[in-house]
Amino acid sequence: METFSNREIAGAIWIGIFVLWSMRNQQSRKSIGDVLKSFFNYKIQILVGLMLVYVSLMFLTLYKLRFWTEHQIGTLVVWVTTVALFMLFKANRVPENYFKHTALESIKFITIIDFLIHAYGFSLPVELVFVPLITILGALVVFSSYKEYSGLKWTRKIMGLVVLFLIARSIYLAVLHYHDYADSDTWRELILSPLMTLLYLPFIYILAVYMVYESLFLRVGFRTGSPEIKRHAKMRIFSICHLNLAALALASPALNRANFDSKKKFDKSFRVYLRKQRRMRLNNSAHAAG
Repeated sequence: METFSNREIAGAIWIGIFVLWSMRNQQSRKSIGDVLKSFFNYKIQILVGLMLVYVSLMFLTLYKLRFWTEHQIGTLVVWVTTVALFMLFKANRVPENYFKHTALESIKFITIIDFLIHAYGFSLPVELVFVPLITILGALVVFSSYKEYSGLKWTRKIMGLVVLFLIARSIYLAVLHYHDYADSDTWRELILSPLMTLLYLPFIYILAVYMVYESLFLRVGFRTGSPEIKRHAKMRIFSICHLNLAALALASPALNRANFDSKKKFDKSFRVYLRKQRRMRLNNSAHAAG
């Protein structure tokens, strides 16, 4: 299989053209400079560095197990620069069901369809036209969900027809070239992206837990000036929540109302408000189910 598909090459070309076009305007150059400065902030660089170390170990393991070969370097580059970075920068605001949802999405049948659509792309000249058109159409579909742009709802039907065409074309070509699937590289290519995402989830989970604790402990410091109560409160929060994101989500509002006058008052008030948060969560779940 090719290192980079025509669609990936076309996407990279259009991104390059957009960046060069943006650089013509002074304000755009300043904005790009600000984004780069933010990206090269030492905290972000530490996060990216940790991610690269984890991903490197992950791929070294896959290479040793022969799930990944040097022929799939394109898949690696695309996955790291899109999925891995997106999940990394979203780690501080993931919903509680994010990890379960992501894991299930990675193993759904739609993953095979997505693979077929990308595996059987068009020639590069066609992709150079197709990529910007489908991007614009996708943006119009997103806008159509807003009330003020309800007149754009027709774009959803167009997008649906395009997707159906791509699926039908891909299945037809897959059946026509069924002998390609005797090649182990094809099966590795199919499995690799969802497998990488599944293996990456523990890193994102631990990072999300760390970020929540960092935020909670910072707020503890604002609530009390006593080093002893501060240390006790942090230890108590960790002893109750451990590495449980759902428990940490309940601890956040409970911390706002906790009493920091003494260790005993903190323990009592924090547990009381934590129980209240749990009851509210159960009631909300029961109402949603009803």
